[in-house]
Amino acid sequence: LSFNFLNIDGNASNFDSFATTIEAIDSKFSIIGLAETNTFSDNLNLYQLDGYNSVYSDKLDDKKRGSGVALYFDNQLAFVKLDELTYINKDIEVLFTKVALETHHIFVGVLYRPPSGDPKKFNDTLSELLSKFKPTDKICLMGDFNINLFGKSSLTKGFEETFMCSGLLPTISTYTHHKPACQKTCIDNILIKNIPTHSLSTGTLETHISHHKSLFVAYDISNEHLKPKPLPPTKLSYSYDDSNITALNEILHDELNIKGNFHDFDSFTDIIHRSIDTTCKLKTPKITKRTKERNPWITTGLINAISKRDKLYELWRKSTNNKLPEGDPKLRENFRKYRNMLSNLIKLGKQKFYKSKFKEVEGDKKRI
Repeated sequence: LSFNFLNIDGNASNFDSFATTIEAIDSKFSIIGLAETNTFSDNLNLYQLDGYNSVYSDKLDDKKRGSGVALYFDNQLAFVKLDELTYINKDIEVLFTKVALETHHIFVGVLYRPPSGDPKKFNDTLSELLSKFKPTDKICLMGDFNINLFGKSSLTKGFEETFMCSGLLPTISTYTHHKPACQKTCIDNILIKNIPTHSLSTGTLETHISHHKSLFVAYDISNEHLKPKPLPPTKLSYSYDDSNITALNEILHDELNIKGNFHDFDSFTDIIHRSIDTTCKLKTPKITKRTKERNPWITTGLINAISKRDKLYELWRKSTNNKLPEGDPKLRENFRKYRNMLSNLIKLGKQKFYKSKFKEVEGDKKRI
């Protein structure tokens, strides 16, 4: 059974990049938790991961950012939301579920602590919530607690006492949040109770989606039915390798900056789509094991581009020092430009796919 957590810093701006990153990981996580979704539960159908079912809590009405949590479950798992263990207020946002496994069940929660909230009220509410579980219950609580476990303040000590007195243990001991020129902190974690640690694997992943690292925990429950099924082969029609991206940039520069051949948004998107077809469309589609049922607009080329983005980030990060706390400006700009270009390609790829699907059923109300 495996868990993944990320503070996504807004579904509207980052969910597509997150879905692409999840596709690039070889193993499928059993359960995924997100914090700071910044959306209401009514919008959960807008943010789907193929192969998963989801449950969302509402964000706070008076906050545009910094609110909202969600959980995604492998569609082979059965779960139920526990309303009596779900709290949403200015001090704590937490959503709990009960997940049925082959031989037992586990309680899985996701939590976000607004940094502007009252720390004492947060600890009191969390302590009250955890007291409702039985001593033998298996628990996994993922979250952005906005309390630095590297610290020695009364806030850190109070939080540690709260979860440790309830039998929960942290699985992450490295930094999970870092802004350039700022201190590295361990404010995100996955807390567990009554889960065997001898087969536990834990760690963090760089996603470059937000300033938070993605966290994961996995352990063996010897349930064969949770293993992902082999993906059937499908065809890839586009390749976004370095040479094609360079050619695409040159065409777009010529069409948009020099010729200016667009008069409205439709003509602009037509130029984008035509340019992608000219530079990136394969004459002979390639066969891949990626299935069309799992975000078909995510291609091998996009996944390769993610790897290049990550390499550019590492080059920039390694250039930080006392004289250059924000790193080499040129390396930072190279990473920023490539990241933005990749984000646009992801959005355009998704838009192009769904636009073609709508054209296929144009005029056929039943198929729509």
